[in-house]
Amino acid sequence: MDGSLLRPDPAELPDGRIVFMSTRRYGFGRCHGRPVPAYTMYSMQPDGSDLYSIDFHETNEFHPSVDNNGMIIYTRWEYV
Repeated sequence: MDGSLLRPDPAELPDGRIVFMSTRRYGFGRCHGRPVPAYTMYSMQPDGSDLYSIDFHETNEFHPSVDNNGMIIYTRWEYV
């Protein structure tokens, strides 16, 4: 890993890949009054290889899970 924070809530995808949230994008929330890293969704092979970002959303995403159809479900902080 590159030293960025890794959320403790990874989930396994039907193809064996892992989906997880990380701050490695180095984005920050806009309304905190100080730099607060934003978590975004990533995927990787179980051995840590083939790491890539699934989403480039500017705010936080949390708690990825996989539903019975193999779709990723998660929560996201949205500015309204």
